[in-house]
Amino acid sequence: MREKQKHPDWALKHKKPGTELKLINGRYYLYGVKSVYDKTIGRARKVSLGILGSITQEKGFIPSEKNELRKKSKKSYLDKQIMTFEYGLSKWLIDELENSGMLNSLKEYFPRHWKFIVFMVYCRIGYQSSLKNILFLRELLYIRHVRVA
Repeated sequence: MREKQKHPDWALKHKKPGTELKLINGRYYLYGVKSVYDKTIGRARKVSLGILGSITQEKGFIPSEKNELRKKSKKSYLDKQIMTFEYGLSKWLIDELENSGMLNSLKEYFPRHWKFIVFMVYCRIGYQSSLKNILFLRELLYIRHVRVA
C-alpha cells in the first residue's frame, strides 16, 4: 500500500538537504535545520535554524525579509566594528610615537625594520598577541595598508 505525500509537489521542489518544509495556517514555510547529538537521550535531535522563507504555488520560494536583514547586519556590523577598532588604535599609536619623537628614532636606528617594530607594538597592545602570532595577524589586520609618513 502506497502512502500519500504529506506536501504537494510544487512545495517539495524547494526542499533541499538541511531544510524542513512546514505547513502553518495553510501556508508553506521553509526552515533551516541541523541535527545535533544529544548525550542525554543517546541519539541525534533536530535543531531549527530559523525561517528561510515562504513558498507559494504562484511565486515559488520567497526569501524571508527578516532572515535577509539578519544576514546583512551580521556581515556589515562585524566589519565596521573591527575597522573602527583598528583605525582608532593605529591612529592613536602613530600619534603617540610621533609626539614622543620615538617614531623618528625608530626610523633613524632601524631604517629597514621600523614598520615591523611598530606593527609588533600594535599587535601586543591591541590583541595581547605573542611574538609567534604576529606574522599571522599581519595577514589579517587592516593596519598593514596604513601609510606612515
